[in-house]
Amino acid sequence: MATAFNKPAVCPSLIGRTTDLATLHQLIDQVKGGRGHVALLSGEAGIGKSRLVTGVKTEASSHDLWLLQGSCFPTDFAIRR
Repeated sequence: MATAFNKPAVCPSLIGRTTDLATLHQLIDQVKGGRGHVALLSGEAGIGKSRLVTGVKTEASSHDLWLLQGSCFPTDFAIRR
C-alpha cells in the first residue's frame, strides 16, 4: 500500500468553529459594504487558528477583497549566566 507523503494533512472541515466562522463571515459582508475591519485570532497552539484563517481567506479572496495577514511567534531569548 503506497502512502503519499507530499500531501498536507489538513482537515477539510472546521470542527467546533461555527460561531467563530459566522462572526468572520459577518465581517466579510460588512467589508463588502464598505466598512473596514480588523480581526485578531489568538489562542493556544493546535486549536485550529490557522485552519480558520485559511477558510476565511478563501472566502474573502473570492470577493476580491484585499487581505493582510500577520503572524506572531514567541521571541527567542538567550539565558545569560
